[in-house]
Amino acid sequence: LAFFPVAINTLRGLRSPAATATELMRSYAASPNQTLFKLQIPAALPYLFPALKVAATASVIGAIVGELPAGLAEGLGRAILGFASSFSSSPEKLFASVVVSALVGLVFVGVVALIERLVLPSTRRIDATVVKP
Repeated sequence: LAFFPVAINTLRGLRSPAATATELMRSYAASPNQTLFKLQIPAALPYLFPALKVAATASVIGAIVGELPAGLAEGLGRAILGFASSFSSSPEKLFASVVVSALVGLVFVGVVALIERLVLPSTRRIDATVVKP
């Protein structure tokens, strides 16, 4: 669930450097490892972090759905399933468990976004405000 978005975007990012940049590395007699670490991986990072955000939410969904057939007695998936069966008597428990699972996903995405801001400071968004005279 979370592997393919990361793998596809990483491969796309590794192939993203322009041919002129790759040719420049060859003209400097850079080894394949030097080309990988100095050109391809830095070029792949802007592709990697959006995929990690998607993978973070997909991993939460996968964990919740994956615990159902495992037969675990406790967990968010079992709680959601149990509260859904008794929805008419206590809908607030169902909504609370869904909100908690959404918050867990948001926390994971927030952690990835924080790491992205630390690793890629050059791609930070600048809030521009227009000052009227």
